Amino acid sequence: MKRILPLLASLPVLCGHSFAADAPLRLKTETFDRDPGWDNSSNRVQASDQPTVTQDFGWSPGKIGGTLWKSTTPAWYGMPLKQPLSFKDAFSASGKITAVKPETGRGGVAYLGFFNHERQGWRAWNSMAMRVANDDKQALIFLDYSTALWNAGAAEMELGIPMDGSEHTWSFTYDPNATRASWTDTRLRSYLTTARQLAADVLAKAKPAEPELTLASLEGRLRAALEQGLVTFLNRGGKEWWLLKQDKEDLKGAVSVQIDGGETFRTYLPAEVRDQPVVMDRFGIFNMQTYHGSVKFHISDLVVNGAKIDLSKDPGWDGVGNRTTFLERDFQRQDFGYSSDTKFAGGAKGEIGGEFYNVEPLDPLHGFYADEVGQLTLDDPIRFSGKIYFHEATADAGMYFGYFRKEDELRVLGKNQPGNASGWPQLNTLGVVVDGPARIGWWFIPVVTAADRKLSGKTQDHVFLPTRKSRTFDFQYDPVANNGVGRVTVTLDGEAPFTLDLTPEQRKSGATFDRFGLMSF
Repeated sequence: MKRILPLLASLPVLCGHSFAADAPLRLKTETFDRDPGWDNSSNRVQASDQPTVTQDFGWSPGKIGGTLWKSTTPAWYGMPLKQPLSFKDAFSASGKITAVKPETGRGGVAYLGFFNHERQGWRAWNSMAMRVANDDKQALIFLDYSTALWNAGAAEMELGIPMDGSEHTWSFTYDPNATRASWTDTRLRSYLTTARQLAADVLAKAKPAEPELTLASLEGRLRAALEQGLVTFLNRGGKEWWLLKQDKEDLKGAVSVQIDGGETFRTYLPAEVRDQPVVMDRFGIFNMQTYHGSVKFHISDLVVNGAKIDLSKDPGWDGVGNRTTFLERDFQRQDFGYSSDTKFAGGAKGEIGGEFYNVEPLDPLHGFYADEVGQLTLDDPIRFSGKIYFHEATADAGMYFGYFRKEDELRVLGKNQPGNASGWPQLNTLGVVVDGPARIGWWFIPVVTAADRKLSGKTQDHVFLPTRKSRTFDFQYDPVANNGVGRVTVTLDGEAPFTLDLTPEQRKSGATFDRFGLMSF
């Protein structure tokens, strides 16, 4: 589900490395003007038995909508706005919605709201939209947003409509100047933390102070706090979790969503997100650009920014990929390695990179494309540099490039893998992770992982975004620096270097590397 597309090209010292601590530094130059024939595993994964996807949505008399499939192939239908909107502008939309369970394609998701026609995705760049999700029982309503700097966020709001074709009213309003009210239910506030808790856990905390409190009454108070944007609700693994929402952050700008005139659910943006550049130039519907599944809904009686939209006749909105049939081939597949025809990173044809997916127990194979470098350890001075072009990514996606040990990457990820669900951090790594939380986008993160999985990584505010521009990097590891414990120094575009010091525990544990290259994680 989470994919990222960076590409790398050479500088004279790309893939430089030494083979012994007492030997002179040996540098290998790779220009990628021809296929280097590097070692690889699970880096070119093709889908089998591909389904035929039919995107079929847009205008029909009196309404817009239809069947939308999740796919990395963009599909959207939208009304050009008279002038682009940002999160400093007020905007709104309302109407009626009907949802029908699609004939095929469980787990479908699509968006309804304001977006930029040039790029979408998941938590789409330059957008604020309602996420309509098919969970087989009802169409759930969430909220996603992202700025032009890919700072993204979301809210789950306990809203939904049945997928039986029945008609329901909806409204979506954004007030850029709204600020969050203070807590009035101070007791409830004292039971909550920024960590996830089930309502039953919160009740156990509350009982000493409120012995007569019932679970039903507590859940009502939690929902009231959710409507006010004071708490976060998450439905994960069939369980409902509650936590404080950005309790100490400066928030400004509120999104309010209402279904059938019921409870108004509200969420607030961090003030710095509200003030970031945003260019939303369309209102309409668009697909979630991940894989796979469909959702089917229609919108009527549409009002956008106070203006009634006449849908009795074709409004002539723009559409891309919204009426088409194709063979879907892009599931959670790796597709990276050597490319002879592209020149994004270095300006001349020939580079390495491509499409990386996060590894999960459902799709448990790590992929890599790498050069054999002999036997290296944390006692060796190591350096590599080059050019990198960051093309695209979905929120929370990441990849790794640098040194690792082949044996570790050939292991199949198990459900009880140590570490988090992706099995990261992998042991025996020295390089760069491109990753980060949705609220930031991505960082360019130097990392070192010892043989016992002890990890060091440092963001140091080096935000790294898919701007589709070539950038230079330089990575140096000095085993003598940091009082003999070891230090990594990284620069981007010749800017001030940032450093990462190894810990004594890491250095004592040590690490071994026999490959340099690209890796999914």
